[in-house]
Amino acid sequence: MLEQQPLFSELPLGSSGQSKGDGRQSKARSVCHAENVLAQLDEVLVDLSERMDTLEALFRTLVAQKTVKESYTTQEAAKILEKRPYTVREWCRNRRVNAYKPGCGRGAEEEWRITHDELVRIQNEGLLPPPEHY
Repeated sequence: MLEQQPLFSELPLGSSGQSKGDGRQSKARSVCHAENVLAQLDEVLVDLSERMDTLEALFRTLVAQKTVKESYTTQEAAKILEKRPYTVREWCRNRRVNAYKPGCGRGAEEEWRITHDELVRIQNEGLLPPPEHY
């Protein structure tokens, strides 16, 4: 990390009592110091640019990440597959995807569930062939 130094503290201030030789030397020192300051600023800008690139990459990664669940409802699967929930339910009912209805403790309503692995398989390979008899 760069040490923080006052940028213009070493710049000589012009005075009317200096001889011509002293003026040339002070101007040369001023130019040299200004070049050093510009070099340090360039280093800082490069460092900031690299950090911004890293932050942008992290942000894109976070946005792209999706929560992976063990299983998905037909609503969730439909959203991921960009289909209507009715279509996904019909795939389950017609055994075009490997889905199951978990037994829930109370109530008679059971909803189809599709595992994450099956969802990936659907995305990569498509639907299962329709069964001959069901």
